Amino acid sequence: MKKLIYLIALFVSFSIHALKIEGIVTRVYDGDTLTIQSDVLEKPKPVRLIGIDTPEISFNGEGQGQISIDARDYLTKLVPIGSTITVDLGDKGNTYSRRLLGTIYFEGKNINLAMVESGQAAMYLIDPVDKDLYQSYRAAAKKAFEEGLGFYGVTKIMPYEFRMIVQNREGTNYVADMESKTLYYPTEVDQVLPYNRLFIRTIKRAQELGYTLKED
Repeated sequence: MKKLIYLIALFVSFSIHALKIEGIVTRVYDGDTLTIQSDVLEKPKPVRLIGIDTPEISFNGEGQGQISIDARDYLTKLVPIGSTITVDLGDKGNTYSRRLLGTIYFEGKNINLAMVESGQAAMYLIDPVDKDLYQSYRAAAKKAFEEGLGFYGVTKIMPYEFRMIVQNREGTNYVADMESKTLYYPTEVDQVLPYNRLFIRTIKRAQELGYTLKED
């Protein structure tokens, strides 16, 4: 009966707003990925924290060293193994994919944002994003960047850039500067400060959002 009541509440939550589920943290893999066990899931499932990106512990056999361990340990401190968290999957989220993508909350605190505030995570926003979300994440990332917190004090290479380097390839998303409203080609990511970056898939979409392609 308890599980049935929970499932009804889950359905109502999904119908009215975003899909939110509760789960117990069973593992923290790195700074932006953990595993939860929940009554609404058939088995434990990874949760990828959206809107952020943390240094890689291991990616195609390469890693970013101590800063990646620091990020993992910091997330573990924020959400210890055994703690019950809420995962907000958004209004288009579902529980059927290989991993869950969402914002996690513990004791009312936005953990994704807390990782950005600490400098242990880079802001990593890919259109579409909620306006209030990107403003709060951007402010946190700007402060961490300017104060050299977390990995910012060690490297200028963002985690997503590190993955491109390891794979010897270039990004495919255009890079919008949220401050100047200028749009840059994927290869020009370094022209935009990390806390001003919004990744957009097409020029047309960027223009709809009010961005203008940089003049050559």
